[in-house]
Amino acid sequence: LYRNHTHSIPFNVPLVLYVFHSSHRQWIFYSTDSSTLTFLKPFNLLGKPIKIIAVLDRYEVKPRDQEKLAKMFINCGIVDAIYVTIMHDNLRIVRQDTKQGKIVPLSMASSTKQLFPDQLSNLSGNPYRVACFHNPPFTYRENQTNQIVGIDVDFIDIIAKHQSTVAEYLYTPGLLKLSQLYMNKTIDFATYRYIQFPEELPFSVLHFPNHYRYCLVVPKTYNRIFHEQVIWPYAIDLWILVFGFSGFFLVYRFVLESILRQYFPSAFRIINTPLHLLRILLLFLLSEYYTAMLTANLGQSNVSTYPRTLEAFEKSQIPLLVTKLSSFQYFEDHPEIGDRAIEINASRKYDPTWMSLVQMCELFPYTIAATTKGLGKELDHHHYHLIKDPIKSTVGSSPFRQTSPLLHRFQSYVTRLYEAGIWDHLVNKWTLSTRGTLSINENDSVLRLEHFLPVYIIGGYLYLIATVVFLVEIAFNVPLLLYAYQSSQHQSVLDAVHSCVATIVETYHLVGENKKVIIVLDPYDVKPIEIATLLHTFSRFGVVDAIYAMVTNKNMAIVRLDSTLTQVIEISAVHSTVKQLFPDRLSNLSGNPYRVACFHNPPFTYRANHTDQIVGIDVDFIDIIAKHQSTVVEYWYTQVPVSVMDIYKDMTIDFATYRYAERPEWFPFSTLYFPNHHRYCLVVPKSYNRIFHEQVFWPYAIDLWLMILGLFVFFLLYRFILERILLQHFPSAFRVINTPLHLLRILLLFLLSEYYIAMLTAYLGQSNVPTYPRTLDGFSKSNIKLLMSEPSMYQYFKEHPEIVARVIEINASRKYDPTWMSLIQMCELFPYTFGKTTKLLGKEVDYRHYHLINDPIKSTIDISAFRKTSPLLHRFQFYVTRLYEAGIWDHLVRKWTLSTRGTLSINENDSVLRLEHFLPVYIVGGYLYLFATVVFLVEIAVHRIQTRP
Repeated sequence: LYRNHTHSIPFNVPLVLYVFHSSHRQWIFYSTDSSTLTFLKPFNLLGKPIKIIAVLDRYEVKPRDQEKLAKMFINCGIVDAIYVTIMHDNLRIVRQDTKQGKIVPLSMASSTKQLFPDQLSNLSGNPYRVACFHNPPFTYRENQTNQIVGIDVDFIDIIAKHQSTVAEYLYTPGLLKLSQLYMNKTIDFATYRYIQFPEELPFSVLHFPNHYRYCLVVPKTYNRIFHEQVIWPYAIDLWILVFGFSGFFLVYRFVLESILRQYFPSAFRIINTPLHLLRILLLFLLSEYYTAMLTANLGQSNVSTYPRTLEAFEKSQIPLLVTKLSSFQYFEDHPEIGDRAIEINASRKYDPTWMSLVQMCELFPYTIAATTKGLGKELDHHHYHLIKDPIKSTVGSSPFRQTSPLLHRFQSYVTRLYEAGIWDHLVNKWTLSTRGTLSINENDSVLRLEHFLPVYIIGGYLYLIATVVFLVEIAFNVPLLLYAYQSSQHQSVLDAVHSCVATIVETYHLVGENKKVIIVLDPYDVKPIEIATLLHTFSRFGVVDAIYAMVTNKNMAIVRLDSTLTQVIEISAVHSTVKQLFPDRLSNLSGNPYRVACFHNPPFTYRANHTDQIVGIDVDFIDIIAKHQSTVVEYWYTQVPVSVMDIYKDMTIDFATYRYAERPEWFPFSTLYFPNHHRYCLVVPKSYNRIFHEQVFWPYAIDLWLMILGLFVFFLLYRFILERILLQHFPSAFRVINTPLHLLRILLLFLLSEYYIAMLTAYLGQSNVPTYPRTLDGFSKSNIKLLMSEPSMYQYFKEHPEIVARVIEINASRKYDPTWMSLIQMCELFPYTFGKTTKLLGKEVDYRHYHLINDPIKSTIDISAFRKTSPLLHRFQFYVTRLYEAGIWDHLVRKWTLSTRGTLSINENDSVLRLEHFLPVYIVGGYLYLFATVVFLVEIAVHRIQTRP
């Protein structure tokens, strides 16, 4: 054993014995380091899960040298090692604890499990450190949560969980060099895959389950004949008939109609209307027939004609675009495919639309877009079909630190989990589902599939026809209102202009309307000072899309207000487009904020407690609209609503968020409709099935209570009378009887209390069964009183007279206890207004004590006031409608009524224990505390009586 050689001794045991000793003249740590490496490398023990016995010379190896040796073994990946020092009469055996980092003493009587414990089954506190890069779907950084996710991450996390540890990931966008991984001593392994692993680097090989599988992808083609589908639904003679009718109606429209109107007015009135009806009828019949025939032909486009197997691909004529043909044995075995192959030239651009490609099978949905973009034209994976039979498979290897003892256990877990189907499950999860924030196809839509192209063709024709009809209608029905006037010499300029403008806007209903107006001015009669006054007067009446033309014999001048509605600018009458003449002023209101009146009306509008800002559903909704129009909102906030006249007098207010159930008789405003209505619902008091006397007393029958009382009396008599008699007169019998009686008392107390608790729990469960009505039908069948005012206002009660019989009309001079009465509340505001409502009735009750029946008994449409002369109403109402259809209003309602966001606290002291059906808990607790107190006092009294001199 003491011969210094580097060859293993041929013992038939799983142990390798090697002896080394340090030179007295050599530095001890260097000697230990070099000797350990010299020992491990020839036997290929670096990172191997092999059990080693190191025999130490007690004269040469000191204790500190032994610790250095153990640390060196661990650094080289040897964790199953014991260190034996031969003493005079016994062996000194120790091992290194990898978790605690200290020497653990052992003995010759220690078992094999104690000598070589499984230190790799529990790696708690020693996480895996893994290098990874952007390689979806295996590893990538999720956009929203910024976490590392993917197939490899889930797989490694499962293994780490089996070993009671976690994994820490070093994420980089691209691959690191192996030399960089080697220099980073903290990295255990990397998820990189290498087809040819460089053996000279100090890494072991880790095999993940997946291989590099290369598949063919072919372009999807369908049976479609465009000219048959689009043109041939009509026969030639029918097309001739269609064009004949079209020509006739055009001639009638441009020639015959004016002739008949001028020379034969009586015949025109008879002919014109039937001809229009005939045109509409023919258009309907022809379009319906065309759509039916086109749909029949369109069904042929669903028949796929592309190959879906390798055998079918061999028989097809689809060209193949491949990087290196010689790297695939499949093409050498199938020369008919190799003849169609085109090797990619990096200096050229290709159109891969009708060519097949070679892609990695699992990564095809993720890489096809980048691949086709690099070739010259980016295509979506929907344009290709993946032939799942691979044409080539290669094994990929990952680098694992050579000196790490974790490799073999980790590889064992990889193999077992793969055999259990976990890897395949994760592959399906990350490639066939939409989990995670990595979207394979961010713009995926079934309408993007190529066999739906005829749908676009049909849509194109229909849109073209609609556009032509629209342009023709525009040509003969120009949306312009012409009105001519002259200023009178008997009036002042301001009065004359105001009078004329008022006449125009009243005559043509232009107040607050978003219409285009052309005003022709007499340049010889209208003075320049009147022009500016006229423009600003129209603007104050809400007519902002207006141009002012002054025509002379030689030219024509056009003026209008600028975007801020303050300066008069001149526009070219010849070169200006319609957009320049009538710009969309309402799409960008920058510098012109909305001014809105609101009041304390939570959750719609109220002032937040902490920030002192105006918040609520209406505020968020209006702010979204203002942001769409590039402006902001200024709020005029009051604690209570102000009158309509106060808002009308303040000319700066655009509109108010007040809701009116009915339009007042004199309402100097236009009506704005917010999405919410006044919905009135019934709220009923919550009640539960609880019978207190059954719950507390009836778990025991009467005879059992009598037996308990009898036993109680017996033990009291024994305690105060019989015990003393037995102790004085029959001491020997007392010693025999006393202890069993005490044990019997304890046993009976335990049995009876356990049985009581079990029975009480069974009865207590009945208190959780609600007995209150939760629907309108249930309420109509119940006997709950209804506290309300003016039942005649609700049609629901007229249709349900059985409820009217239980109605109690509110008398303002009386106080009521609403605890067991139902009430009427506004559905959305119920949690906010219920406490105040019940307080006014006479007793404040928390809203948790009531149940809201969501079916409203009455709904009214609310209106809000919008300034009549403001041109903003129609665009604002348009935004309100669109945002409501998009679900924004419902989202804000849920945000402000169902969440705890904001500083408005519905119930600051809310607790589930405050619900009434939890009252039996307090009752039971009270009885138990009372019983414990009585027992305690009795024990004290007995003790004092016994100790009394």
